[in-house]
Amino acid sequence: MALIQLVFAVALALFSITVAINILNRVTKDVNEFEEIRKKNLAGAYMLFGTFVAISLVISQGVSFLSEPIASALASLLS
Repeated sequence: MALIQLVFAVALALFSITVAINILNRVTKDVNEFEEIRKKNLAGAYMLFGTFVAISLVISQGVSFLSEPIASALASLLS
């Protein structure tokens, strides 16, 4: 059951971070964060890192709250 929780949590976290990056790209249309990081611009890297940390902190509680009931439901279906 722990493996199911882990897989679900990782999938949900990756989805949430992808959505957050897409929103950040829409908000900062004139700035390409990944290009700025390639140019060794630390400000762009810090901004992207801060976005990752903020999103991770917000979704960590939601993932733990959602993953337990869904994992138990999936485990009962697989048993």
